[in-house]
Amino acid sequence: MPAVETIAKPLADVAAEFRLQSEFLPAGDQPQAIVELVQGLREGERDQVLLGVTGSGKTFTIAHTIAKLQRRPSCWRRTRRSPPSSMAR
Repeated sequence: MPAVETIAKPLADVAAEFRLQSEFLPAGDQPQAIVELVQGLREGERDQVLLGVTGSGKTFTIAHTIAKLQRRPSCWRRTRRSPPSSMAR
C-alpha cells in the first residue's frame, strides 16, 4: 500500500497564503484524516503515515492539511506494488 510520511516546515520563504481551489470537498475518510494530520502536526508529531489505494485522494488530503496549517510538509512516498495478476505466472 502507498504511504506518505510528512514533516511540517513553515512557509516562511513564501509570501502568499496557500489557498486550495477545488470544485470538490473532502469526502469519505478524508475529513477525519485531515483533522488527525493537522492535530498530529500541531502536537509536534514528527512522523505520520497516510495510507490509501490509488485514486483515494491522498494528495487532496495533504493539500487540505497544508491549507489548514499554512505549513509545508516534506513528503516521502513509499509505494509497494505487485504485478497485475495477468502478469503473474
